[in-house]
Amino acid sequence: NFHVINRGQARDIFMAKRPIEEVSVSDYVNLVEETTGVDVATNLAIGSIPAGLDDETLHNIYQFGLRLGTLAQMRDDVLDYCEAKDGNGQYIIGKLPFRDSETGKKRLPLLLTKDSTLKRIPSEVYDKIESDFIEPRAQEARTHLDSAKIREESKDLLKKILRYWSDIRIFQKLSTN
Repeated sequence: NFHVINRGQARDIFMAKRPIEEVSVSDYVNLVEETTGVDVATNLAIGSIPAGLDDETLHNIYQFGLRLGTLAQMRDDVLDYCEAKDGNGQYIIGKLPFRDSETGKKRLPLLLTKDSTLKRIPSEVYDKIESDFIEPRAQEARTHLDSAKIREESKDLLKKILRYWSDIRIFQKLSTN
């Protein structure tokens, strides 16, 4: 886990230095799988070991976590383009928007639009992110979770977490207010 995540962080730094034309969506997907995806997957797998889960279930939990972590990072990257504020003028997203793009990081919305000045994600880009990236991974995660031999209440909780991290439209709604 440590090696893979740190290698991914190094790749992220190198990707930030490259022109956008030289960074592919595939580079980005590999990066987020290798960093946040592996991190979440490893932590779920570590928690599975003391529970005495069989190897097949451990594998399914790891694969579920890999997709969950990847989805969480993709959602966070979409979040970077939401500048909605509360009544006190504070950003409601919990971080300053546009930090990734300002630091040269090549994230999914930027790679899909090839627009380095992007400040608002067009609706068709949200559609593409959902259909091509979010939903396939969410479905794969559900398949692995359904195959895991764990309690139904645990599956239900993990499915709720998956739904939460698969919903990128909340930020689109917030940024239009």
